[in-house]
Amino acid sequence: MILHKAGLNFLGLNMLLFKYLSPTKLFFLLLMTTSQGIQAGWNLDQSESSVEFISIKNNRILETHSFQKLSGSITSTGIANLTIGLDGVSTKIQIRDERMRNFLFETKLFPHATFSAQIPIAELEFRDEHFRIGEVNGRLNLHGMEADLKSKVMILHKNNTLRIITNHPILISAENFNLTQGIARLQEIAGLDSISSVVPVILDLVFVESTDDTK
Repeated sequence: MILHKAGLNFLGLNMLLFKYLSPTKLFFLLLMTTSQGIQAGWNLDQSESSVEFISIKNNRILETHSFQKLSGSITSTGIANLTIGLDGVSTKIQIRDERMRNFLFETKLFPHATFSAQIPIAELEFRDEHFRIGEVNGRLNLHGMEADLKSKVMILHKNNTLRIITNHPILISAENFNLTQGIARLQEIAGLDSISSVVPVILDLVFVESTDDTK
C-alpha cells in the first residue's frame, strides 16, 4: 500500500496529538479546526443591492425612491443584519433629498436605520435547488423606534451568492416610527393635499459568500 507524503504528514500529526493532548483538549481542537474549514457567511454587495420605497402623494401620484448607502451580512447561523445610511436617501431631486434628511429622517439625530432577523438555517442550505420561498421575521430600528416586521422573500442561490428579494412590498407605517410630524412638514412645504403615511418598501439584496464569519 502506498501512502501520499501529505497523508503521512497528517497521520504523524494526529499521532502526536493523541500522544500529548488529553482527549478533551483534542476534541475541542479538532472541532475548532473542522468548524473553520466549513464555516462561511455572506457580506452584502452594495453595488448589486437596492432598498427602495414608494411615496404616494395627493392619493394618486406614486414615486419610487432609494437609499444609496447600505451594508450588511448574514452569518453561517442565519443571523442577518442590514444597515441603511439615511443620509443616502435618493429621490432624484436634490432639494427633496435635503428635506427628507432634515425634516423626515432627522439624520443628524438618527443617521441609520437597522434591520436584524434570524433566517432559518434550512432556508440557506441549498442542494439541488436554485431558489426557495421563505418567511423572514425581523426587527426594524428607525428614527429611535423599533417594531417587528414579517415578510415573504425569495432566496436565490447561484455560485457563491445569495439574493434575497421581497415577494411583496413591506408596508412601513410612519406612526410606528414617529415619522408622522415629518410627513406633515414635507406636505406643508411642498403644498400637497396629502402624503400617505404607509410606505411600501422593496428589498433586493445580494450577499457574497465569505469565509470570515466573525460578524
